[in-house]
Amino acid sequence: MPAATRFSIANRRTTGCVGERSRARPRTGWWVVLLCWLTWLAATPAVAADAAPAMRQGPIQVCAADGSHCRETALWNIRPVSDELILSQQIIVDSGALPPLRPPTLWIAATASSEVRWNGVPIGSNGTPAMDRAGEVPGNYVASVAIPPALIRPGVNSLSIRMSFHHLWLPVHSPVRLVYLDPSGAGDNPQLRAYLPSLLMFGTLAAAFAYFGFAAATDRTNGAARILASVAALACIQLATETARLFVAYPYPWQLARVVAIAVLAATISVLFVAYAARRFWPARRRLMVSMAAIAALASAVLVPVFDGRALGAITAGAVAVMICAAVGAARERSGSALVALAIAGTTLVLVVTQWGELLDTSWYLLVAGTLIVLLVEQLLDFNRVRRHAARLSARLHSLESQDRPILLKDGARTHCVDPGQILSISAADDYCEVHLADGRTLLVSSTFSGLLASLPPGFPRIHRSHAVNRVHIASVARGASGRMVQLSTGKTLPVGRSFAAAVDACVGRNPQPSDMRL
Repeated sequence: MPAATRFSIANRRTTGCVGERSRARPRTGWWVVLLCWLTWLAATPAVAADAAPAMRQGPIQVCAADGSHCRETALWNIRPVSDELILSQQIIVDSGALPPLRPPTLWIAATASSEVRWNGVPIGSNGTPAMDRAGEVPGNYVASVAIPPALIRPGVNSLSIRMSFHHLWLPVHSPVRLVYLDPSGAGDNPQLRAYLPSLLMFGTLAAAFAYFGFAAATDRTNGAARILASVAALACIQLATETARLFVAYPYPWQLARVVAIAVLAATISVLFVAYAARRFWPARRRLMVSMAAIAALASAVLVPVFDGRALGAITAGAVAVMICAAVGAARERSGSALVALAIAGTTLVLVVTQWGELLDTSWYLLVAGTLIVLLVEQLLDFNRVRRHAARLSARLHSLESQDRPILLKDGARTHCVDPGQILSISAADDYCEVHLADGRTLLVSSTFSGLLASLPPGFPRIHRSHAVNRVHIASVARGASGRMVQLSTGKTLPVGRSFAAAVDACVGRNPQPSDMRL
């Protein structure tokens, strides 16, 4: 069976075999394990590299360009309200750390040009900061400056960073992302460690894109596969855009294009997840839910001033919409998949609240990759279930076809061509078998009892050591004076052996009608 066909079948509710009642079975075993793994990864905060006790960074102060009006603040609260500003910080150096084995490295990530001074001495620049746009040369968004060991003294050292922001083409709420002193001087970007879990998810996202993309390409009618392939592809692009600053040096104005792209991609992924959830759990309101999620994402882009906040607003709206669709699906179908969708959407909302500033760096990609893993595992389980169902149908079809195929029974010198459906019962008679037919004839076939049963198609269970019947012609099973008896459609009765009672009960419990034995 082609993969795309299997994928399409797996997205529909499978029914039982002929004569069996279909029943929904919540299948949450694998999903719960994967969801716990996903939640643990997503809820684990990224561990930043701890500064060595030999060099301790004090609080950051923001000053005007002339060094006046200084105030203590956090990095995320720095606003480019003037043409230039100066960040100052005290660095406490332990005398035992001198001289350092390698020059310590100062890492700066900011949408600004910068000039760095250590104890009042210029030690490096990133671009050229200036009072106006014409004089400024844009620096890179991520830059590092080595601190000369000769300038480092024990005790208090002063660090000052002069910044200008004249080449921003959109308002930026928080231009400074990182000011970090690496005493080891190893030269490794300190943000690499925080992004490592996300980078590990790239292979998972690429595999999900290949899987769902192949299913969509081989079955053009498979809308669910197209949605999930699009989610995986956009998540790969967003992750590559997010981590580009680790590997590519680019001028700080390009950072605006990067954060806009990340916000748009996150919002699009959220809307696609809503489209998938609505298609699966609430198809009657699919357009409404997708439209509401898209409108909420646009409203977030207009009303929220921070780029990360715009993306998180769209993610929040998408998670709420998915929860609504999954709640409707859970109420209607009581399916395990709807409950898992509720749990994933709820986890997303919890992480938006608890990891507001860090969600888009790591946890978001773990959530997307984990959700795609859950859906992929679900498909694999459905494929196995569909294959087993197809095998049962094939066996059933073979049984029905065999019932229509005449068999040859030799009675003395004559050979009879008999339809298996016309056989009522078979009884052992020494080295012969008595075959009783629906038309009233009885054939004495020169064959052993077990040998004749082996030559017949399925549907002739043994009810006694010496008797077998055609299950199609079983009318009832009742208890008589000498034990349990099977009554056939002609009124004939045969005894039931004790060791065959369970087989008779199972046969009667799912006894098909004669009309079911024909295609």
